[in-house]
Amino acid sequence: MDADYLKDAYGIENLVVVRNLPKYINEIKPIDLRTKLGIPNEDKIILYQGVILEGRGILYLINILDKIENAHFVVIGDGEFRKNFEDETKKLEIKNKVHFMGVVNHEELLNYTAAADIGVALIENISISYYYALPNKLFEYIMAGVPILASKLPQMEKVILKYGVGKCVEMGNEAEVVKVLNEMLSNDVMLTAYSGNCKNAAKELNWEAEFEKIKHLLN
Repeated sequence: MDADYLKDAYGIENLVVVRNLPKYINEIKPIDLRTKLGIPNEDKIILYQGVILEGRGILYLINILDKIENAHFVVIGDGEFRKNFEDETKKLEIKNKVHFMGVVNHEELLNYTAAADIGVALIENISISYYYALPNKLFEYIMAGVPILASKLPQMEKVILKYGVGKCVEMGNEAEVVKVLNEMLSNDVMLTAYSGNCKNAAKELNWEAEFEKIKHLLN
């Protein structure tokens, strides 16, 4: 939840913000998802990782995937809406382009993450909590050097613009989402630049650096 919102809503002044960032990993070894999932080498991988719920942009992306060129959608995680979303891929006849991998060992997660070309955090503005969301996956994508496409919501947009690690889109504008996603996937130079920015940002956006900011409060 946004610190400024909590101050305004509840009159809390003495707030300390500690983000749940991943530990810094200098070298990540990507798992070959293309071989593992039968994805052609020329196709790009769009990744969502996390709990499978409504409002996380999973169904939204499934519904526009036929407009995205040469791409497969990989979902890592589980949740109560998984079967609903799997059924939707069958209905839309895109099952071969959407891969639900289930839960993977957390120690191996970033190795899976690093295999993607783009990580998505297309959270829908359906609640105050979602509006101010700053999900773990955003920082996991950054740690793994994966460019990001996220909703234009305040906390995510602030991080993405500050570090130059991807793009933000208005979820209510489907044409914009399709256009930006296709532009990103077709531009290897852009993706390489974002990936490099992710690796630089990861040196700051990690648990060790975050803890340094507040460890004096524990003395």
